[in-house]
Amino acid sequence: MEKEVLNMIINKKIKRLTLLLLSTQEGLTFTSEELEKRLNVTKITLKRDLQELKELYPIQLTIEISELITIQVNEDYTILELVKPLLLEDPALIIFFKLISNESLNFFECCKELFISETTLKRYIIVINQYLTRYGIKLSYFPIRFIGSEINIRTFYVHLLESFDYLKIDFQKELILSFCIEFEQKLVKTSMKNLEINFEKFFLWLSTTALRTKMQHFIKLSDINLDIIEKTDLHQLIEEHLKNSYFLQDIPEIEQKFIYLILWGCIENDFSFLFLKQSSELIASLKTNNLFIESMTKELERSFCLTENNANTNNIFHTILYTFFVLKRLSQILPDYYLLHTEINNYLLYYHYDLYKKWQQFINKFPLLFDHSVDIQILGLKYTLLSLIKDWMKLQTYKIAIDLNIPSTYRLLILSTFKESLSVYHMDIQPIQLSPSKLSCLLHPFDLLITNYPLELPPKAPIHFQLCKYPTVQEIEQTIKKIIQLKKQSMHSLRDL
Repeated sequence: MEKEVLNMIINKKIKRLTLLLLSTQEGLTFTSEELEKRLNVTKITLKRDLQELKELYPIQLTIEISELITIQVNEDYTILELVKPLLLEDPALIIFFKLISNESLNFFECCKELFISETTLKRYIIVINQYLTRYGIKLSYFPIRFIGSEINIRTFYVHLLESFDYLKIDFQKELILSFCIEFEQKLVKTSMKNLEINFEKFFLWLSTTALRTKMQHFIKLSDINLDIIEKTDLHQLIEEHLKNSYFLQDIPEIEQKFIYLILWGCIENDFSFLFLKQSSELIASLKTNNLFIESMTKELERSFCLTENNANTNNIFHTILYTFFVLKRLSQILPDYYLLHTEINNYLLYYHYDLYKKWQQFINKFPLLFDHSVDIQILGLKYTLLSLIKDWMKLQTYKIAIDLNIPSTYRLLILSTFKESLSVYHMDIQPIQLSPSKLSCLLHPFDLLITNYPLELPPKAPIHFQLCKYPTVQEIEQTIKKIIQLKKQSMHSLRDL
């Protein structure tokens, strides 16, 4: 407490009075010299501060000044009850708690509200910024708002609230509630910008490691009473906030439930929690209802050599995969979902070091999976379609022509991905012939993939591309089903041989 909250108090008088009150926790009687040294003040200033405490708390405190100074809290009162209103009068803390529920504050309105001059407020902000440099953030003037990484801002709040926790003052509860209220209010708006900012903050709040403790504390609170929600279970709270949200309307219910589990699992700091506590039925439904996840699960199992003998390890890595998939669906409104990537790395590094390197290899094998700028449908197409076709082509022992009756742009992806096999496989696609240099501008939204996997055409092998419209989810699923069917037919043919 001494360190964080008192360091943040910029009003010197409030800081001195707070220290005086807290001193009574260590002993009721002091010499004048002891208090002067503790507060780093002169005898005159100390006398004035003691007099002010008498005036502020005529009933709550008994202060006797003689050779020794005695400060005693009267019955029915506690020191903490007296400290809290003092802290709430400090300009810095007022600004910080206002910025929880506001993106920015008007400089001139702040001056009026705090009853200080513009020069004084500027001086306060300079002092505040000197302190905030340790977090890599600062406050701007016009308007007053935080500048810096969102995660650094939340880290600062964590430390600030932990120091309040030292005083047993539930400021962390107030902060959490204000976030929930803000989240609820912005969800009812149709502006994607507001929704985007809000959910990002909410997720960052949940995924910040140090805040998990605060959220666990929040779950245990029994005195929460909001007009919009009268539940204390965090899982129910999250569900209540998200169930009518704009960005979940087009996401299947099974995936919505998984989003709740992700948020819940972040708090527990254990990714296997999702399986161990909520587990198999939901995940099984999610996997069987999405061919992309099913295919990636197989790839994940191959990469890590997961077996049924190690169910807990399977749960951890399957959870990681599903988490990335669902967050990928939200990538347009949650650009900072990659923070969970960092969480996973740290989790493996500290608790499963033997699997940490394998996870890194998996990331390197599928780099676009961890690129938040790539659309999930492209990823679904790329990693499902191509992995199946690659397996299917491995069954062949001679040069073949690929003609699977699939959209031509998909074949382009096949070609660009398997560039090392271009000298072996031939693609006969009619009727439009294009040079590779024109592809990136004509085949939107596949240009990013083309950039990452440049075409290297074999000599004397003209390749023709037929442009088609952007595929629907149904078309992708139909295409993949065709490929699976062809793959099964090929396997039967090999058995016949």
